[in-house]
Amino acid sequence: MRIIQFVFFLLTALLVFSGMHFYVFHRLTSYLEIERTRLMYTGVWGFIVLFFIATILEKTLSNPVTKVLYCSATIWLGIIFFALFWFLLFELLRWLWPWSLLWAGRGLIILTLATASIAYINAWQLHTRTINIYLPKLSEQVLAVHLSDIHLGTIHG
Repeated sequence: MRIIQFVFFLLTALLVFSGMHFYVFHRLTSYLEIERTRLMYTGVWGFIVLFFIATILEKTLSNPVTKVLYCSATIWLGIIFFALFWFLLFELLRWLWPWSLLWAGRGLIILTLATASIAYINAWQLHTRTINIYLPKLSEQVLAVHLSDIHLGTIHG
């Protein structure tokens, strides 16, 4: 039963991941008026498969090469998520305002790379905050800790 769940999860992840890549790829090539070639489609599939291969290699044969491959694949995953977000937002805004698609495509690339760069820098910086909350019905002091989005594992060790 577990193997069926794993295969279902893997196929779902592959479907979602592929959909993100091809949506961004088709929109970007359309906006920039770039003809899609077989080599380009092969490259998109390469990026899609790279993440899964890098994850498996890092979990089974962890070494400096697989770590670099895995980190590169996760950075690409972040970039494609930001691209998807900006492209979908642009599609909504496009209904309200007529845009030049060529300039929009260029702007979306810049916006995606800028957002990804800021996220990359922030991923290496851990921020801590202390917040004191007064609860009148609490009889003694309690310390609570909340951790969020700290990228533990291969990236932060």
